[in-house]
Amino acid sequence: MNQSELTDLFTAVHDQNATEEETQKLDQWLRDNPDRQRQYIDFIDTMQEIEHRVGKLTQSDVHKSSLHTKPAFLVTEWLRSSRFIHIALAASLLAILGTAFWIVNTTSDALVASAGHEPRVQGIVTASENGEAHFGDRVLQPGSAFGSGLLKLNLGKIKIRLESGVELSLAAPAEIDVLDSQQIELLSGAITADVPDAVIGFTMKMPGLNVVDLGTKFGVNLPLGGQPQVHVFDGVVDAEVKGSNKQTVRLTDKQTILFDGKQVAKTDFDAALFVQPSERLRSDPVTSGDVRFLHTPPKSVELGEFEHDLILCFRELGKSIEVAEDLVVSIDDPGHYHVYPRWQDLGEIRSGTKVNSYFVHLDSISTEKQPRHGSLTFDRPILGVVFSRKLLTEYDKVFGDPSTVYASDRPNAKLPTTLENESVTLSADRRTISFRWFIRQLSDQVRILVAAEGE
Repeated sequence: MNQSELTDLFTAVHDQNATEEETQKLDQWLRDNPDRQRQYIDFIDTMQEIEHRVGKLTQSDVHKSSLHTKPAFLVTEWLRSSRFIHIALAASLLAILGTAFWIVNTTSDALVASAGHEPRVQGIVTASENGEAHFGDRVLQPGSAFGSGLLKLNLGKIKIRLESGVELSLAAPAEIDVLDSQQIELLSGAITADVPDAVIGFTMKMPGLNVVDLGTKFGVNLPLGGQPQVHVFDGVVDAEVKGSNKQTVRLTDKQTILFDGKQVAKTDFDAALFVQPSERLRSDPVTSGDVRFLHTPPKSVELGEFEHDLILCFRELGKSIEVAEDLVVSIDDPGHYHVYPRWQDLGEIRSGTKVNSYFVHLDSISTEKQPRHGSLTFDRPILGVVFSRKLLTEYDKVFGDPSTVYASDRPNAKLPTTLENESVTLSADRRTISFRWFIRQLSDQVRILVAAEGE
């Protein structure tokens, strides 16, 4: 194809006006050719930036001509009537991309900073050990979100992560009232709180008593009709008596109190009364932003079955897998990559390599066109990342967790243009992968293959 034909083809696919034959033609031209894929990605980046700039200039014309005309369409028509695209492509689009980088990233940061509203959810269930938990009429599974309100655990044990970062472990029977991500009321049962150092002031309320965290792990046991007992595993808490008999007792490591409804008194520690705080495994990734890690895999990651406005990650198998033959992956080198087109197969993992597999999933509840940012940091190198639909489906059989149902069909027809700006970034030390995804009607999925523990 000459440059003019190439530009017309790129533009038709970008505008979603391409015929099936044109789509297949572009697919064939891009497949297994990283240089061509880069050229197409540069074109998409440039179009997005030009639309951003020119959209404001054409906005008045949009309203004059038709309320249903999109600025992006006007931009494309203007570009077609000029020689801009041909010149930009010939110059590898570097001049525009250079000025666009700061603008795009500044805009993204502003969007994140302005999103300082109360989260849609107050927490999610991250792990379950034969747990039967309910929030209103809903049964909670690993990955289930919940807001403010009553949460009941009838059987087993569960772990939940509040949006403040506090992790709570509950043993049945237990009932809590989630007030917000910084305070809950314990109505009955045994619960342990693991509060990060950065979260000060988390409060667990109960009849006549508040336990205020000052950076710690602590447990509370409140039997039905009984007296609450508080134990500090590590750190410091203040136990505050409410009402007229105000009394505050500061507890530190391995100290325990019992509240009789009037005052607190120190008592002996009985380990059987408490849910012991679980230690985070070194192999568990550290999350940031809109990413959350689930200790227990969900039952399904099929489209529409596991919806959430957060990016969720789980480890697929409890053991490492030795790669039997050279394994094709979407990427294996550090860098910034667009996940569209999804047929990029740019790397491989050599046979004999032992890996652990982690699955990342976003299937949004809302329809707001908002980006989701976040990252996962491992204590071992990331050897390969898979976001090709074909490879994801093929590797479901190799790395898929037996307790999880995977998507049987990953559609590709007329994908929204928001995909063109979705990206993953692999850090130079190969230990952190960052995401920039959008809430949309389809699900985003990535499989991360990490060096096995001890390798």
